[in-house]
Order: sequence, then structure tokens, then C-alpha cells
Amino acid sequence: MTAVNRWVSRNIIRASASQNVENEHVGAANRIYALLGRGGDVLTRLKRKNRTAFRAVKYALIAGLVYWIFVV
Repeated sequence: MTAVNRWVSRNIIRASASQNVENEHVGAANRIYALLGRGGDVLTRLKRKNRTAFRAVKYALIAGLVYWIFVV
């Protein structure tokens, strides 16, 4: 159990670290979430303007994610 706790501390906790002071590093999970948040705003605007293009982009992103998970 100690090994599991150490692994979680080294990998998961470090990746999800937030910036509390100016010189503290931000974890990778928070950086990725920030990028996805901006992408979500773009998709929301696209959905309002053109639903057909939104669906095409949505399915292309899903297909790309499935390809990346299972093939790469």
C-alpha cells in the first residue's frame, strides 16, 4: 500500500499541482485543462453559428481521439 501511495504522490499529485505563489510550477493536468477550456469556448461559438460544421468537427475529434488511444 505504501508503494501505491508513493506512486500516486509522485505522479498524480505532481501532475495536478496548482500555482499558489508566483514562482511555483503548474502541473500538466491543469495546463491541459486550461487548453481544453479554451477549445470548448471555440466549439460553443461554432455550434451557435453552424451546427453542421460543429458536428463534423466533433466527430473528427472523437475519431482522432479513438485513433490516438488504440493505434498510437
